[in-house]
Amino acid sequence: MDKPKVSILIPCYNSETYLQETLQSCITQQYPNIEIIIVDDGSTDKSVEIAKDWVHKFDNIQLYSQPNSGVCCARNLAFERSTGDYIVYLDSDDLISSDLISSQMELLEGANDNVIATCSWGRFYTSIDDFNIEKKSVYKDYESSIGLIEDLLNDGMFGLTCYLTPRSIIDKAGTWNETLTINTDGEFFIRVIANADKIKFSKHGCLFYRSNNPNSISRRKPIEAKGASLLFSYELILEYLKSRNLLTPMAKVGLKKLFQAVAYQYVIYNHIVDRARKQVKALGNIKDKPNIGGSIFRILCYLIGFWNVLFIKHLLSCKK
Repeated sequence: MDKPKVSILIPCYNSETYLQETLQSCITQQYPNIEIIIVDDGSTDKSVEIAKDWVHKFDNIQLYSQPNSGVCCARNLAFERSTGDYIVYLDSDDLISSDLISSQMELLEGANDNVIATCSWGRFYTSIDDFNIEKKSVYKDYESSIGLIEDLLNDGMFGLTCYLTPRSIIDKAGTWNETLTINTDGEFFIRVIANADKIKFSKHGCLFYRSNNPNSISRRKPIEAKGASLLFSYELILEYLKSRNLLTPMAKVGLKKLFQAVAYQYVIYNHIVDRARKQVKALGNIKDKPNIGGSIFRILCYLIGFWNVLFIKHLLSCKK
């Protein structure tokens, strides 16, 4: 019997510097039944030429192109064109170890179609010789999806490629939200995880996450639109968890911290701060200490309250 097919979905925008290395890490996977779907998002460099080269060399690589519409749109198109039983999302500048998919699929053998596999990850800059695995609390199995959701909302983190997900779960969770520009993977995978029964963590294989790409949204300076989109992503997560009856006390604590963090980071924008504050108030009386800012900021929060200190920070920021 043939092994289930795994689709690796790669959105690509001006990635000529990294794309070949990324594709090499995909084509050398030990798992035998893989397809690679590249969607070029209106690149103006040589990304398409490089991708076409690989398409000509390998039967299991396909290339599609779209006008520049954003990474979420590219990922949705890649999913639509894919035929795999399992899905992996990979950015065009990141790398995966050769045993990643085989180790994750081994965990899922015999499991029902509602189980997700995860793996460890770490950052590198110019070479994977500089790679270090991140130590994360989420590196474990979960007997129910809510446990992982609570940990992710409370400072846990996976890179998006860490998830090997059955296609059927993504069909239930829905597509990537094309209106978001930041935290797109956080909002998407909360929905995905909420539709899973269990999570299995692979101790073998890993994601190599590149941290020096100048095209990365996370490296750009904070702007108002970015802050509004980040806040909206958390609001979407809140509403989705409510709709699934998954808004547990620990999930509320995590969301409160996230809303506070947005207000802190985008303190000069009153409408963002006001919306974040309303969401925190609506979550109810949750007793926890803010985990953002320096020691002086936290001491002042303890003495006069987070929102009072944030108002002072706003006044000082506006004077600069």
